[in-house]
Amino acid sequence: MDENYKIIKENGDLIAITSKLINIAMIEQVYVKINDTLTGDRNLITVIVSNMYTKHITEIMPLVDAIMLDYPEYNYLVNQLLHVKEAIKRGNLFFYDACNPKRQFYNRPTCNNILFTEDLDVEKMLQDAKKSFKHELKKVNEFKDTATACIDKGYTALAAFMLHQQIELSYRAIEIATMGKDKVTHSIRLHQKYVSIFHQELSNVFDVNNESDNRLLDQLDSAYLEVRYEHGFAINKEKLMKIKHKADLINDATLQIFERTLLSVEKEISLTGQIPNLEIRQRTESECLTTELVTTELNAESTIDKIKNIPGVQYIICFGEKICTVDRNELLLVTEQTCRIIKKYDLLIITENDLQQELYNLQGMNNSEENTDKYSFVVLSKKQVQKGLEMHQRFLLGALKNGLTLFSNGDDLAELLGEIQYIEQYTQNELDRFLVDWYNRYSNAESFIESANDLSSGESLPAQLSMFNQGLEQLCLGLLQVFIDFKPNRNSLGHLMDLCCSFLSFPDEIFPRTNIEDLELFTTLTDSFNKVRYTGNIDASSNELGIILKRCNLFLEKADEAARKKIKEMKEKKYEL
Repeated sequence: MDENYKIIKENGDLIAITSKLINIAMIEQVYVKINDTLTGDRNLITVIVSNMYTKHITEIMPLVDAIMLDYPEYNYLVNQLLHVKEAIKRGNLFFYDACNPKRQFYNRPTCNNILFTEDLDVEKMLQDAKKSFKHELKKVNEFKDTATACIDKGYTALAAFMLHQQIELSYRAIEIATMGKDKVTHSIRLHQKYVSIFHQELSNVFDVNNESDNRLLDQLDSAYLEVRYEHGFAINKEKLMKIKHKADLINDATLQIFERTLLSVEKEISLTGQIPNLEIRQRTESECLTTELVTTELNAESTIDKIKNIPGVQYIICFGEKICTVDRNELLLVTEQTCRIIKKYDLLIITENDLQQELYNLQGMNNSEENTDKYSFVVLSKKQVQKGLEMHQRFLLGALKNGLTLFSNGDDLAELLGEIQYIEQYTQNELDRFLVDWYNRYSNAESFIESANDLSSGESLPAQLSMFNQGLEQLCLGLLQVFIDFKPNRNSLGHLMDLCCSFLSFPDEIFPRTNIEDLELFTTLTDSFNKVRYTGNIDASSNELGIILKRCNLFLEKADEAARKKIKEMKEKKYEL
């Protein structure tokens, strides 16, 4: 094992940081690089989050920033998994070094994402890195030469613009190569602040504490827009020469930093071989799963037996199963993973008479207990099932055809199905009905969510949460109609979301329920409508409301995209069950 890891394994600060991080978001992996703090280089923490944060990674950054305020000796970056994986393939030296498996400090249980694939050609990666930096350097030098020519000819305004571009592209080149990604801004001031976190030699080229340098920096940033879109930008040759000198210093420093980084990576490769390996990846399943693993098999004494013992229950059919990680507030280091998992089952329960209340009470009691498998029930009477089959409901046809029968009172399912034939495609009228029904549900949801967006958090937090709840209910009902042609008899948001998760992945990604914080946030949302109705108040913070707001808007977007795509597929491909 790497010496750095031996140093950090028992580091209380790192354990505390990681424990806090995995409680605020779906953290996939955490990497720690120990640097030489005597030379001014701070230790680096690289946080890899789930791909669900691709568009909304800024959602968790304020929370990460708040955590890291207590640990100024660490630099930190947050990136989504897909970005890191693709960057390594493209030859990004920063991620190759920072996310080397030997630096892995935390890996989410059941996370099998490997950043360094077996087909990674390290030699090609190094060549790509050199080629990419050389290409960026060529553009920098072109702006540099043009700036010099403009100064010689007295085109001062144009020269200022060219120097701005020389500096900006120099910063971007070194940011991409040695920091993972560039900062999306044209401000030289912000680029200098960004790179100064990692590269001290670039932190004070423009001394922000010096009044003269400050004015020079302001004028340089102004040049980018004013030279292009306004008239009258003026700067004298003396200031231009000062800027040119600083631009050349930045150019030289970026080249030295890249060469130093490249040499460090090449040395690492020569010492460790081509593809980095991580021992934990070689563990067997039995080694990974410890005695803390909590699961209840379907054929054991469990909730299934309690259901079977209720008079009137005729069939229990499992039509969905998923495995989730739980208890992420317990820190799991890569060397001591417990991989605690729990199973969630979707059950269709067919009864002789109306047993909904009794069975849903049983579901609630089971799911409120710790260390048990979780269930989502769909309870229907035999008459309701027969009527649904006559109407060719896709949900019932699919569940009865493909589901696993866990219990039968002796009757054959074939008898229940009778002469019902599976339909192969829908008529144009039926497809048009799906589209109209979806449009109505979506319009209702959009009205609820946009109305909630229009209220300020201090104005009526309970009302906002209640409207978000109703908006999501409308979307879930619409998705169930489009995807499985099913109208549930129980319309609580938690139940509807569970059903949607049985055939769609994005609901669980946008509203994860894999740790206590995510679960409490989701419960706040699902309970909001009834709490407002019966108590008039909700115990929630404005920060929680902000997270829910962003997730609801993303859910609205993803739901519409999925429903319209599904309807289009059914029309074009003559959808078959």
